[in-house]
Amino acid sequence: MREETGWLLDVYAGLEGGVILWLLCDSGERLRLGMDLPVTFYTAGDRALLRQAWRCLQGKGVELARTRRRDLFSGELDLLSVTAPDPNQASRAFRELSGSFPSLDYYDADIPVSLRFINRTGVHILGRCQACIDGETATALKALDSPWQLHPEPIPLRVLELTPDTDPTLQAPRELGIRYGRVRYDIELDPLRPLLVALESTLKRFDPDIILTDYGDTWLFPKLREWTASLNPNRDKERMPLTRKANTYFAYGQVVHRGEQTHLFGRWHIDRRNALLFNEIGLNGVLELARVTGISGQDMARKSPGAGITAMQMLTALRSGVLIPVVKQQSESRKSLADLIRADKGGLIYQPLVGLHKNVAQIDFASMYPSIMVNHNISPETSGKKDAEEGLIPRTLRPLVQKRLGLKDRLLELDPRDCRVKELKERSTALKWLLVVCFGYLGYKNARFGKIESHEAVTAISRELMLQAKETAEDMGYTVLHMYVDSLFVQKEGEYRQKDFRPLLERIKMQTGIPIALEGVYKWVVFPPSKRDRRIP
Repeated sequence: MREETGWLLDVYAGLEGGVILWLLCDSGERLRLGMDLPVTFYTAGDRALLRQAWRCLQGKGVELARTRRRDLFSGELDLLSVTAPDPNQASRAFRELSGSFPSLDYYDADIPVSLRFINRTGVHILGRCQACIDGETATALKALDSPWQLHPEPIPLRVLELTPDTDPTLQAPRELGIRYGRVRYDIELDPLRPLLVALESTLKRFDPDIILTDYGDTWLFPKLREWTASLNPNRDKERMPLTRKANTYFAYGQVVHRGEQTHLFGRWHIDRRNALLFNEIGLNGVLELARVTGISGQDMARKSPGAGITAMQMLTALRSGVLIPVVKQQSESRKSLADLIRADKGGLIYQPLVGLHKNVAQIDFASMYPSIMVNHNISPETSGKKDAEEGLIPRTLRPLVQKRLGLKDRLLELDPRDCRVKELKERSTALKWLLVVCFGYLGYKNARFGKIESHEAVTAISRELMLQAKETAEDMGYTVLHMYVDSLFVQKEGEYRQKDFRPLLERIKMQTGIPIALEGVYKWVVFPPSKRDRRIP
């Protein structure tokens, strides 16, 4: 028995049971460890069907029991619990049961392995931890930090970059560029054998934790599979890379295409060209998303921020003992047309005053909608209830909002030329995207914990807060030129420096309870008139 301290890089289901985790040790060693992880899921419904489901799974290596658990909307439910010794066996039991009994309701059955692992051990992805090790098995793990720390201890990640000399969709590449720290060289693609030998020796020499590529998903790794079967880019040599098919979908008024993906075991592969937000958040932002969501960085780089919010809500539900439905069961409440007209309104928009305006300040509420959810306890199960306990959504968002505000405050303290600014900006932007989508997921039709009434409550409160901000500004002698959802454009004679507007910001924050920041002071702003009617902006 020994102890090792380091960072958790990866965790996934083992082929022969349990889970496999990779630890980046303080000594520089990369340890592959096995660990037991029993998995429980639940099913509810007609008692006769539950008895048949019990008989269906008897003698198949799972533990069955009757139990009661809490559903977010329905309260306590009578359930059949199914406990399997490992994630793979649990998945097989769920597939068999849901295929034979589709009319039953299923809970906690499709939770990612990493979230189950975090819930059991308290150790997050990229979290610092202490492991008790017996042979090649982790018998216990102890978390040494939190994903909500503003400045976590730097992780000594090894990053290898692989980049072709041209876009493969336009022209066949002739060279592959290799970058590792200060080491840089190019390898010709023809002849093929020296290239494969050089790539294999590069992986052995540097043993990277992250392979960062351009066109790795759509060109490099598919070509490697075509050229040879002997080169395995995984650190875990018992597994072959996992491939996922390309897909095309429609979102926010545009068609989005996501290319084929190659995921590795024991290390991450991130294709910068096939990662959703990489140009905006960079590698630092991807690492931040992995920390707070509990999803591997190579997955979060390719997923939407909505998938990250869903994972965070799942983790909160697991820790709170709340059931996670496989299929959303909550529908919109019945409303009369008059009720719908009153409730179904968006954010407040105050039409701008037409004309040219000098010395205009733009002030923005910081994470307005998430802050409303946290401060006013807006959650599907608290909708319409006074003095309710803190809901699942506020519990999920509170540390996220606090961390983003902490990063923004830190950025304001630093000189723009400080070398830490880039990293902090990327991390802050990554968290911003999670907060941007959390409001939409509150009313999204497929969200596990969504309810449109909660969505409508947030916009109703936001409209009231914007009016309070407007009245505060006007009481202090400002002219409000324009308001848009969470920002105001204000003007006052003789005020043109940033410090002139600080009393206004403090007064609005005191009135609304939500932080507000000065976005900028413009020498001039023009709101042009409509071509059809010059009275309309």
